[in-house]
Amino acid sequence: MSGAVALMIYFAMLGVLTVGAFLRPPTALAAVNCIFGLKQWGQSTNAWLAQHTPVTNIIVGALVLCAIVSATARHRCFLCHIPKVTWVICALLLYSLSSLAWTPRPDLAAPLWAQSYPYMVTFIVLVPLVVHDTDDLRAALNWLVVLGGFLTLLLLIFGHWGTRGLMLGANSMEEETNPLALAGLGGSVAVTAMLLRPRRLSRLMWPLRLLVTGAALLLIVRSGSRGQLLAVVIAILAMLPVSLRMTSLNGMISAAIGALVVAASLGYGYSQYIAGHDVERWSRSNSAADTTVRFQMVNKLLATWQTDGPSVLFGLGNSASWDPKINGIYPHNVPMEVLGEEGLVGFALYLVVCGNAIVALFRAARASMTRGDDRTVVAALGAGFLFFLFISFKQGNMLGSVEFFMYSILMARLTIPLQQSARAGLAPAEARLPPVAPFQNLMR
Repeated sequence: MSGAVALMIYFAMLGVLTVGAFLRPPTALAAVNCIFGLKQWGQSTNAWLAQHTPVTNIIVGALVLCAIVSATARHRCFLCHIPKVTWVICALLLYSLSSLAWTPRPDLAAPLWAQSYPYMVTFIVLVPLVVHDTDDLRAALNWLVVLGGFLTLLLLIFGHWGTRGLMLGANSMEEETNPLALAGLGGSVAVTAMLLRPRRLSRLMWPLRLLVTGAALLLIVRSGSRGQLLAVVIAILAMLPVSLRMTSLNGMISAAIGALVVAASLGYGYSQYIAGHDVERWSRSNSAADTTVRFQMVNKLLATWQTDGPSVLFGLGNSASWDPKINGIYPHNVPMEVLGEEGLVGFALYLVVCGNAIVALFRAARASMTRGDDRTVVAALGAGFLFFLFISFKQGNMLGSVEFFMYSILMARLTIPLQQSARAGLAPAEARLPPVAPFQNLMR
């Protein structure tokens, strides 16, 4: 594919998402889920975009703001019914920021915050404001299946692949894009396509969803991301009983077909991208060795954390693990990173976030059990939350865990109208929060 055509596709997708944000504000959720895939597609096919990396971020950020403006114009209260977990997440991040006052290497921590805060604002603060109920989430997730599926196929078929990521520049073999970000896109698309059932055109959408699920799994395999592949399979299995009635014949047949698609995709991915190419990376010994290295980094961080009394309570300071005297990089385990760098104070806040999201998932699943359309939305969103929770145990740092925090807020936000409608005995179509003044009930 020529660079001009690739650039046209890049801007066409951003244009479609922008129009979608105006027409249906929850489209912003699909846009931020696709941001890293779009960014890598643009950078790998156009030298100017590769040199100006913030362009995609700026466009998507503006798109999210347009969605908020559109929601406000439709008299949707974007500041109402903000779940309490939002304030807990903000407290954790503000505490982490304040810990730069005692972190051992503030010179290393400050640039990380400068790179991360736009994502925090967009994913954690802005996007949840345009999602109010199951109808909003259903629209957003449908957009993710269609546009995220298209982007996944585009990356697989026409991407300029290196060893694991996309090559930066048509002739460059020296630098590649981040393969874990591609796998994150594949994971969020796969769980959504597998578990979400649209209200209309279900017979036409079923083959499309299976195709998208298979392509998303192949993208994970192609990027060589073992942890993401395991996490996405576990997340789908965990939420499948919520999405389908496993006691019914239709449910069992759908589950069997889904299992066949997953198996066929993994088999094809193994033959195309692993066998004869990258068998060593997927071997048990290599996986065990990488796991051991991660444990060693965690042990170094926690050993340093335990040596000083005040640091046990307040932590070593955010990004302390980047100190060359400790690891020189993040420890690839977000919960243990929070414990070591933010201490017991920060870890307690982190546990509240996780516990709140898990409780919200159970409550939403229970409230939607008699509502076939709603339960598939709960299943898809819950699987997305579980996926990003699982991979936080093997990669990334807290500042970069914006998808995990965003899905935690959305999970709690979804529970409010579901429980209200369940108590009132309303039909799914009536389970929408009534419009109220824009600044009412901020702490609800």
